[in-house]
Amino acid sequence: MTIRKAILTAHLYLGLASGLLFSATGLTGSLLVFSEELDHWANPTLLTVVPGTAPADLSAIEASVSERFPNEAVYRIRMPRSDEETIEFWMGRAGDLRVYADPYTGNILGSRRFSETWRGLLFGFHTELFSGERGKTVLGIGGFVLIAIGLTGIVLWWRGRRNLLRGLRVNVRNGWRRANFDLHNT
Repeated sequence: MTIRKAILTAHLYLGLASGLLFSATGLTGSLLVFSEELDHWANPTLLTVVPGTAPADLSAIEASVSERFPNEAVYRIRMPRSDEETIEFWMGRAGDLRVYADPYTGNILGSRRFSETWRGLLFGFHTELFSGERGKTVLGIGGFVLIAIGLTGIVLWWRGRRNLLRGLRVNVRNGWRRANFDLHNT
């Protein structure tokens, strides 16, 4: 077996093995980009308010939240980015409990565990494959595999300076398989 054939075989099997992983994380990442907007659409009573004239005192709202959830400390406060958004209190050591309050009246609108929402589940799969540290390790190794696929692809694609333009052409006259292969190479 020649070195080129060994590299081609490694490139093929690394690509096949990691393709599913990268497709899944790519799709979940794409959904996460729009997850906040989708969450506002799906939970309007929890995440949106009717704008008032003046905001309530933040320290009073925080005291009300702390009184209602005495076993959870405020981890982070996410202020509204628009007039229609709620104040979001992240509670607990990791901020998993999310409490939502009206910034104008100070009323607590509700709470939920982020890890139990569809956004939390999507985030858990995207960042750790529902496996904690082991999933993070798998994704990290997958990143190195992606680098290996890229490097072996460059080695396979490069045929010298004279053939540089040939490597950038897509031949559509010889069928869809050849066109697909040329698109992949290009």
